[in-house]
Amino acid sequence: MKRLHIWRSNLRILENYHSIRSLRIFEKLCHDFYLLMGIEFLKSGDFDEVTIWRLHPIEKQKDYSFNVDGKMFHQKWVNDFRQCKNIPDISLFRGGFKEYCDLVKDRPNQLGKKLYLAAGKRTTPQYGGKYDKILVESETDLNNTDKRIPYYKTCNPFIFRPLNKTPIYDICIVSNFTQVKMKGQKFIIQQISKSKYLQSLKFIHFGNRPQEGKKLANQYNVKNIEFKGPIDRINLNKYLNLSKFGIVASTLQDGCPRVSTEILCSGTPLLIRNTTRLLPYYKKYGVVEFGDNNFEEQVKYAIYMYNTLYKELRNNIHRFSYKNICKKNIDLWHQ
Repeated sequence: MKRLHIWRSNLRILENYHSIRSLRIFEKLCHDFYLLMGIEFLKSGDFDEVTIWRLHPIEKQKDYSFNVDGKMFHQKWVNDFRQCKNIPDISLFRGGFKEYCDLVKDRPNQLGKKLYLAAGKRTTPQYGGKYDKILVESETDLNNTDKRIPYYKTCNPFIFRPLNKTPIYDICIVSNFTQVKMKGQKFIIQQISKSKYLQSLKFIHFGNRPQEGKKLANQYNVKNIEFKGPIDRINLNKYLNLSKFGIVASTLQDGCPRVSTEILCSGTPLLIRNTTRLLPYYKKYGVVEFGDNNFEEQVKYAIYMYNTLYKELRNNIHRFSYKNICKKNIDLWHQ
């Protein structure tokens, strides 16, 4: 039996899809690629059993399983990762958490091939754990050691998909103001304040603490951003389809924002800052990159080229399908 264990994180916050006990509904509503990737691996025959391990008080959450074409997908909660059973062929550790390194040091020969995935300052394990491969999500992070390989991700095609709507916004910003130091909202607002052209465009923003965005926009006398606040992902897809572009302006302190692939999978061309982590594979179609010194210029170019970029992306959106992305990952893991 080929087993994959995905060690999801030590974060104890539960998402709404953890209450779903129907595989069909779970596949339609779950926005966590790492979980859906496990289901795809079962369907493709790469594994016979996939188990997601999470730290969470076990008296508050019951384990559950899905039967996927006769193979089992388990989601299990434990108080301590050392409670986990069965030796997998591959372990994927998502996040740079101390608990992972402690487990790897405690059971170095009982976890199969050990894959480590984190970003930002935690790209290199911080707590002494030894892993077989380091997975990274940008070309910059590939340069340090031959143990590093790319990690590809995508998003739920039932949630993020083209809707063929006519855009009414020029640029959609998706970022939380609790992470303003790394998400680049202040940079965007400052750039708009300096440019009459950018002030003529229609921006819309989604994310928490919209009052912080309004305060920052008032500080820089920027009046053309509509701050809508938090939004669920199904409605976010609708607004991305109502926008000519989505924009991601993260700094190197951020990981690889999943909103980049969510924008592309919605069929909306992407404006991306050159400090934002994203592998070159995603940048070939429908993407315009900008730097700190040419933001206005690149936005002008993108708006001018919108129809071409839109058609490019729509003709190549299959590149981001679950089958393609999961196959790219598993082929690298088996090398």
